[in-house]
Amino acid sequence: AQAGVCLHGVLEDARFDARFDRRAVADRLLRGGYRRFDAGQVAEWLEQVVAAPMRDAQGETIRLPEVPMARQVRELDFLLCGHAVSDRALIETVGTEFAIDAAAGAARWSGFLRGFVDLVFEHGGRYYLLDWKSNHLGDSATRYAAGPLAAAMRANAYSLQACLYALALHRWLRRRLSGYDYERHFGGALYVFLRGAGLEVPGVERVGVHASRPSARLIDALDRLFAAAPRGGER
Repeated sequence: AQAGVCLHGVLEDARFDARFDRRAVADRLLRGGYRRFDAGQVAEWLEQVVAAPMRDAQGETIRLPEVPMARQVRELDFLLCGHAVSDRALIETVGTEFAIDAAAGAARWSGFLRGFVDLVFEHGGRYYLLDWKSNHLGDSATRYAAGPLAAAMRANAYSLQACLYALALHRWLRRRLSGYDYERHFGGALYVFLRGAGLEVPGVERVGVHASRPSARLIDALDRLFAAAPRGGER
């Protein structure tokens, strides 16, 4: 987990359209207790990760180095009011579209739920959320193909997480974007598994990225579910 925090920090600091600052990478590694790792090698690896083309849920190709910094938001924080939201209601709502492992998915949603979206960006008039994942799914690149990634999304409750992130971004855009419409403006969620992104598998175009896009109907249902309690603290 600590390694993941360290890598998240490196990616939070970095520009995607330029060479990573080796000193900044070294500083992050040092603060994370990873002084034995070579900052240059870590930087080169992550440069390859962010340079790898991705496909969204609609099949459109996205390249992060082509997204201007002005169209990016790092670590977007949000607060959802979870009073009166039961595990069952949440899992049943999300489960209409995504496979949810109830055992992994949900402690009681009580009080306020605060989170941070690693990256929000605009591309082609659509807004995307992106989450970096450092999970080790195996040593073979095939372990980061579509099937294993879907299994990891379910086992770790990432599909549920992605839907909550999508709800948070939907509310954020609704408040800030004039004429906002979910169908037109929301691009989807991209979960980038760092250990697989950029790798190649014969017969498979790209690996390491899981793309999804909850329907407007699902987001509306979640919006109503989380509106059942006072929203004074939400943002």
